[in-house]
Amino acid sequence: MHIDHLNIAVDGGAATGKSTVSKIFAERLELTYVNSGLVYRFYTYYAIKHSLLNNLEKLVSEVEHLSISYENIVKTFEHEINHSSEKDKLIMEINNNVSPVASSAKVRTSVNKTLRHFMSTHKGIVMEGRDIGTVVMPDADFKFFLIVSDEEAARRRHKELIKINPHTKVTYEEILHNVKERNKMDSTRQVDPLKAAENANIISTDNKTVEQIVNEMIHIVRVNEI
Repeated sequence: MHIDHLNIAVDGGAATGKSTVSKIFAERLELTYVNSGLVYRFYTYYAIKHSLLNNLEKLVSEVEHLSISYENIVKTFEHEINHSSEKDKLIMEINNNVSPVASSAKVRTSVNKTLRHFMSTHKGIVMEGRDIGTVVMPDADFKFFLIVSDEEAARRRHKELIKINPHTKVTYEEILHNVKERNKMDSTRQVDPLKAAENANIISTDNKTVEQIVNEMIHIVRVNEI
């Protein structure tokens, strides 16, 4: 199969670097990049904005009524975040609530419907998330599962928030707690838990640059391309 028709799944826990890595990986292979996490974050943001965190059934109903595509979800979410007067606080609020929202079977079904519709209209995709290789794209041509220590994940997240707001009051300890709780919730939830697919390539991102990780993944694709 030609590389431009490959479907590639990239999964991993919080702050493994999968978004940054997957985006550059897709660009290098000239494939379309899809961030499933942004869709869950959009649902979470919508729930926060409309006070629906305790009514996820209504959340799904309202979001589906919008008939919004993956592309427009990404644009809308990024616009709302970037125009928030307290961007760092909003990001942390979303981070603290995204796992409970994503644990809902109705939410996951709705999100997967959006992702699969996008897949049906595009050829050659790098999709990243937490259950892509096991649930959303089980027949992916290549599967990667990125791992990182909780401490390194928290350090990365804290650095990102400081870049957004040098005076942020969000501490490293808060982020470390959030990372540990989120990974625990995601890996133990009953519906589509975070786990590596049996045939996934496990990639550790500790003490590696983005370029090193991307090169490692591209090497695996090139060597095993049929």
